[in-house]
Amino acid sequence: MINFNSINKSLMKNMGSALVNMAMIASPLSTGAATNAYYAARKANYGRNNSYLIDEGLNSLRTGRWSNNLASKKDRTNIETASSADDLVLRKNVAVRELVVVDSHIKNRELFSKLIRPGVELVRIDGNSNGFDVLMNKLGAYEELDAIHLFAHGQQGQILLGNQLVAKTTIETSVQAFSRFNHTLKEGGELRVYNSELENINTADENLEISKGDVAKPSASKISINSEDLSINKGDINAYPEVGSIARMDLSDAFHSTTFTFDYDSEDFGANTKHMEFTQGSYTIKIESTTEAMTNGSPFNSYLSSLALAPETVWKFSLAGGQTFDLESLVIQEYRWENTTIYLEASNSNKSADISFSSGELKTITEGIGFPNGDFDGITHFFIKGKTTIGGVPNAFVMALTKMIFTNITAANSAPVIGGTSAGQTVNDITTITPFSAITVTDGDNDSVSATITLDAAAKGTLSGTGLSDDGDGVYSISSTTDDDLQSKLRALVFTPTANRSVISETTTFTVEVSDGTDSDSDNTTTVISSAVGPVISEITAVTTPTNDNTPSYTFTTNETGTFSLGGSCGTSSSTTIGGTGNQTITLTQTDNSSALSDGTYSDCTITVTDDGGKASSPLSISSFTVDTTPPTLSSSSPTDDASGINTGSDITLTFNENIAFGTGNIEVIDETDASNSFTIDVGNPGAQASISGAVLTINPGSNLDASSNYSVRIAATAIDDIAGNSYAGITNGTTLNFTTNFPPTLTVNNGLTVNEGENGLIDSGKLNASDTEGGTLTFTVTTAVANGVLFIDTNPSNTFNTGDTELVVGATFSKDDLDNDRVRYTNSSGSSDSFIFTVSDINGGELTGQTFSITVNDVTAPTITSLGLNNSNAFIEIFTNEGVYNTNGGSGGLEISDIDISISGGSATDPVITSLKDGSDGTSDLTGGESIIRVNFTTTGVADGSETVTI
Repeated sequence: MINFNSINKSLMKNMGSALVNMAMIASPLSTGAATNAYYAARKANYGRNNSYLIDEGLNSLRTGRWSNNLASKKDRTNIETASSADDLVLRKNVAVRELVVVDSHIKNRELFSKLIRPGVELVRIDGNSNGFDVLMNKLGAYEELDAIHLFAHGQQGQILLGNQLVAKTTIETSVQAFSRFNHTLKEGGELRVYNSELENINTADENLEISKGDVAKPSASKISINSEDLSINKGDINAYPEVGSIARMDLSDAFHSTTFTFDYDSEDFGANTKHMEFTQGSYTIKIESTTEAMTNGSPFNSYLSSLALAPETVWKFSLAGGQTFDLESLVIQEYRWENTTIYLEASNSNKSADISFSSGELKTITEGIGFPNGDFDGITHFFIKGKTTIGGVPNAFVMALTKMIFTNITAANSAPVIGGTSAGQTVNDITTITPFSAITVTDGDNDSVSATITLDAAAKGTLSGTGLSDDGDGVYSISSTTDDDLQSKLRALVFTPTANRSVISETTTFTVEVSDGTDSDSDNTTTVISSAVGPVISEITAVTTPTNDNTPSYTFTTNETGTFSLGGSCGTSSSTTIGGTGNQTITLTQTDNSSALSDGTYSDCTITVTDDGGKASSPLSISSFTVDTTPPTLSSSSPTDDASGINTGSDITLTFNENIAFGTGNIEVIDETDASNSFTIDVGNPGAQASISGAVLTINPGSNLDASSNYSVRIAATAIDDIAGNSYAGITNGTTLNFTTNFPPTLTVNNGLTVNEGENGLIDSGKLNASDTEGGTLTFTVTTAVANGVLFIDTNPSNTFNTGDTELVVGATFSKDDLDNDRVRYTNSSGSSDSFIFTVSDINGGELTGQTFSITVNDVTAPTITSLGLNNSNAFIEIFTNEGVYNTNGGSGGLEISDIDISISGGSATDPVITSLKDGSDGTSDLTGGESIIRVNFTTTGVADGSETVTI
């Protein structure tokens, strides 16, 4: 049987069925004495009226909501998983006497850290690790321990450590386990394993029996063990508890006592003071009174009492360490000897209870007798207040307090601590900053913590971030979470300063308060200095230059709103208020902000934007531009107006006073003489007929103009613009720009040349000559050369063609000067007449084409017969001559019968008679003159015998 002392009994009563949700499934592994250890499961208080058992899942097992065989499948959704590297607290060579090992699957396992005493180390097993291996490795850091207390979930013959179910047989047969436990535990030390597989428990009895025989049918007064006893068959550590053996579940050496009796019989605490503190055992009580209090030795030995009546008498009781506790009982006597009522008031939710005393009455006030059950549980302090008017003094009392009992005292709460904050951080008012990027938040109890962040002025900016709530008026909060998560969220918070505030530099102070529900820490070190940054502006669309718009548009962009101003030679007629960011288009004027800009170049204009807070941008220089509203004018032309003798193949060029470009419309070149050779150019598609280079317009007619014609140029008023877009006024008539094309030369003499056969002759101006209306130099160009001799320029007069002379072949030229100075000669190389064809041209392109100069050659050599041919039938003879023959010296007329003599000698044929003469080339045509084959048809008397000779 387990026999609990009075303190344990009190704890049992307050904790109810939660106490043994952690139960032992293994007896001590050593035959040594038990460790005098006792684990007191407790309630953890998180806010008013909220209590959570150490493991609510185990409580569900106790109440029958789960059966034992489902224990390994329990829902772990809310289980916190800690890092084994962080949570395993292993310190060698430290005076650690016992270990409490807690598997991560135990809910609210962080409460163990508040219960353990000094000299007891807490080791946590990470739920994501092989818990058995981790435990074995970490135990190597300890030696000579009195006890190891292992808390874990389990099922038949197994316990859950991390992510591994460890079987009893593993521990029984593992050499590693034997080595580790043998090393870690001292002689007589104990390994105690506490499991949660209990179906039912009744904690009202003081005596609890542990028996394997009760597994099948656990009774209301017994704890059932669902697994066999663990044993290790190694060396001296080999223990088998007997069936029905009794094991003490007293972990008081490992955990703090949670009950304390303050008995004024034991000590003298001083007198005549409103504030006292005194220590009894492990705890210090604080008493604060609105009136002076004292201790007295009579009639109740020692007691706490008010010295005298005082209005609004209040006593406040708390533990100096800030621990929470349940108020178990008070022993008070009315000491004024009057009927008096007082009331108790708790710290949680202001629960209270009225308690009435008759004159001199002594009362023991307990939970359920004096105040409702639970109203004074989990409190940090309570008040005794007066509620009766005594002797005219309102709400007064005089009481003697002799005894108080507190239970379920927690370890002192470890307040959260803020660190890593930074002052003087800087940011521009158009950017953001993370002001808490290095903040640290720690809570020694691993309590859930929340944060409130307050700006010293909401207008200075805003905070944003994950899990952050905007509570208004510059106050933000992050709801309860782990200290690590809160730290991460705080570090990620982004502060956006309000842009365009009325000050150039502004400091924002942040007050951070972190609370674990019991205590809090506040820090206002964090400051951010926000410096106003002027707007950033840039040019988007410059003024086209040059422009003929004297109120041109200009576009710039800005990243802030506000106003703008112009500098330099420019003003604007636009509103200077900027209502939105982005592109802004304005109209430029003179500096009076209304008059149009004058013609000229503007290179000193600037724009400055000032934001709503008064911070100005750097001036933006407007790209230089030129305003030109004056149309171009025609400066000169070629040909000039009224010019004459213009080459028909010449371009027409117009030069303006400034650079020009095509606009829209037509340019016309009109043949004013007979309109036979006019043309129109569309400047939108001029092709090769018109081009512009700088200030010069060139018109290329494409084909020659007509000679001896009057032409005019006309230009539409929109056809030619300057670069700024101003249009030339144009030419709309036929007289502003007109000209006459060149008249071609006139051939004045073309008498030809007569020379004797084989001789040369002079071609002078008496034989060939020409004139030109415009009086220019004339050039003769041979287009068809002579065929029967040599035409040449006698460079070195010798009258014959010699080396150094220029032969006038096709394309060769000679001048009128050559004719005038007797340098053109012809030498005949045959008896035939000759000629050449030529063109006469002037310097302005006038031409006289297709002219023929004839050369007559006197034939002074008689023709000769080169051969004769007699027809086989003796009907004709063909005469072959060296040249064509005529019947006159004038070289005309065909031969006649009388011009030919014929005779025959020898043979039998006689007396030949010519009957006709024909052209020998075809034998039938009559002679016309110039034939070189002549057929002589003749007859004879008698028949030829072949021995005849014919003579012509």
